[in-house]
Amino acid sequence: MPQRVNLVLNNKPITDGITTDMNGNIYMTAIEHHSIAIAIPIKIKTEKLSFVSEKESFQLYKLIQNNELLRWPDGLCFGNDGLYITNSALHLKFTGQDYKHHTPYHLSLIHISE
Repeated sequence: MPQRVNLVLNNKPITDGITTDMNGNIYMTAIEHHSIAIAIPIKIKTEKLSFVSEKESFQLYKLIQNNELLRWPDGLCFGNDGLYITNSALHLKFTGQDYKHHTPYHLSLIHISE
């Protein structure tokens, strides 16, 4: 399981890309934080008597943050060596700026240890 760094938000961040791993963790871009968030499943005991005594919830953490490399984190994909992140400057398009001149658009790799 990745090291838990910082709680991102109580709510899901604004997300442009999302993926999961074999442990049920959900990785998502958090464009307003220039970061990648991870939602780690946790079991919560329910107060009510029901057929299910536990339900699943998630704790949301920042996995990595970088204002320069993750200006607008777009896509996420797991490869054999870790989590790949595509990055753009799409947000500049909405402000009327010419985003074509704001290169480079990074492809980043995070090594994830289980």
